[in-house]
Amino acid sequence: MNKLSLICFTLIFSANIFAQQAINNAVQISTEPDYETGRVSFIANNQDFCDYVVFVKLGNAAPRFETASPGKHELFSVKVTSGMAYDGYQFAMYRGNIDTKPNIDFAYRLPIKQNDSLSMEVNENTDGYQMTFSFYSDTLYASRDGVVCDDKLKDYTAKGHQKFGDNRILKQITIYHNDGTFGEYIFGGKQLVYAGYKVKMGQPIAVFRKDNINKASFAVYFLDKNKIEDTSIGIKHTHFRPFFKTINEGKVRLEEDKIYLCEFNDEMFMQDMNKSQQKKFLKDKQKNEKNKK
Repeated sequence: MNKLSLICFTLIFSANIFAQQAINNAVQISTEPDYETGRVSFIANNQDFCDYVVFVKLGNAAPRFETASPGKHELFSVKVTSGMAYDGYQFAMYRGNIDTKPNIDFAYRLPIKQNDSLSMEVNENTDGYQMTFSFYSDTLYASRDGVVCDDKLKDYTAKGHQKFGDNRILKQITIYHNDGTFGEYIFGGKQLVYAGYKVKMGQPIAVFRKDNINKASFAVYFLDKNKIEDTSIGIKHTHFRPFFKTINEGKVRLEEDKIYLCEFNDEMFMQDMNKSQQKKFLKDKQKNEKNKK
């Protein structure tokens, strides 16, 4: 491979990628040639605050599924050869991470004030399992720790964009958890957290309009490795029924036509901590309680 061929490959391939990318794509792809080694590096600039999986296929080569964490990183590099197609490529990106294992057993907090109650209905008009909560609380709380995603950015799935961007009533907050799952909140009211905010379980994330009964939808899902291997554009995430910790029923998957009371304790709060973080949390709590006496 001579220098001229490397330049041609880089210019033509970069032009093709640029033509395929939109400004509001969550992940922007660029290439950087190394003329000494004859290799081209593929660089991902993830503008969101959660992980994405980038799919790239060059010509007849095997497809690559690479994780792009937030920020700018090299995905991979290839050795340019004389037989490599300049314009034979496929490219896509999916919000999430297939290298993490979702904790299906996690006990979520009900998204209301501690000791308050709610009821749940299953929303059948969605592509996955979504619950609609009804309650009297004027505040919506985070059900789990995580970071708020930028729902104005787009990817190649039905989940990576803001459905309610032009809606004056409904808003959406998506929170990315450390096991690769997402918590999606849809509500009417004023949001208190925005893209990039790190939130804790039990933290207020929105306030509602002054109604007698408030409603909010909630769903938990993850990027499914089996679904992204089908490279056609479509549903790439899998929803599941999460567990919630409640005062009156313990740890349960919610059922319709039942009333549940919100539980929140240290055991729930520490679920996303490692052992050293748990030890520090309990030590700091003990110290604070001693100082109050």
